[in-house]
Amino acid sequence: MVLKSEDETVKGCLFNEFGITALDFTYDRRKEKVKLHSVMKMMDRWYIRRVLRHDLREVLKRLEQGDTIYENTRYKITYKFTPTIYN
Repeated sequence: MVLKSEDETVKGCLFNEFGITALDFTYDRRKEKVKLHSVMKMMDRWYIRRVLRHDLREVLKRLEQGDTIYENTRYKITYKFTPTIYN
């Protein structure tokens, strides 16, 4: 995942190790809302988009606090991140 912070918004792109983009999104810190802009076809279902929005919101809140792991216990999905900062 690549994130770019601009004032109260965070723009992000989630992709796999081959460089294939899974989704593009923005996160509004004030409203704590995630908006999905494009989602790869096999994940573009309303029920998957709902889980993705919720999980991305929680992941981004935790990343701001310094946590690098988030687990969605309901769906048994674990997200692990290794932060790398580039200027």
